[in-house]
Amino acid sequence: MMESGFARAIAFTHDVARRQAHRIVDMPYGFAVLHDRFSASYDHNKVILTAPVEPAEALAAVDRVLGGVGLGHRMVVADDETGVACAPTFVDAGYQYATNLIMGRSAAPDRPADLAIRVEQVDLDALRESTRHEWCEQLPHASDEVVDQLVNRRATRLDGADEVAFFLQPQRHHSAARVRRDLRTPHYIDVR
Repeated sequence: MMESGFARAIAFTHDVARRQAHRIVDMPYGFAVLHDRFSASYDHNKVILTAPVEPAEALAAVDRVLGGVGLGHRMVVADDETGVACAPTFVDAGYQYATNLIMGRSAAPDRPADLAIRVEQVDLDALRESTRHEWCEQLPHASDEVVDQLVNRRATRLDGADEVAFFLQPQRHHSAARVRRDLRTPHYIDVR
């Protein structure tokens, strides 16, 4: 992906996180997003590092901000060099390290769409049952309250961008948005 495309993709993910948050805590090297209604959702309660920072300072800020609102979990997202620089300190503190890959393709498709694969645009209610089933499979020991939060948090996606649509692949009984997350690609499509 060209550098400008990468920067645009990162800016979009930051904007989506901010728009979905109940509260934002700005820091010189990033920001935290917090959502009181969905405290079990790591995606809605996390720190996003956007600029270089001393790893120990970032670690302390994450504990101060997320711990300060009573969250038992910690999630940090850091782009490029900041993530690489902070990773060893966070891993030593007990964090699990994962890489999310953003890929872009500027070439034309090399084949037509497979029209045999049905995907339908649906509203939020149409996704509730399949989403609940998926979370219960992934987190079999989670309480009903946690599963409810993870199911219902999808409503915040409507605030995440100017245009948001949900799709379901009926023959497979799960939402396309969920499949995209499992493949570590964006939850949103920028349709500008």
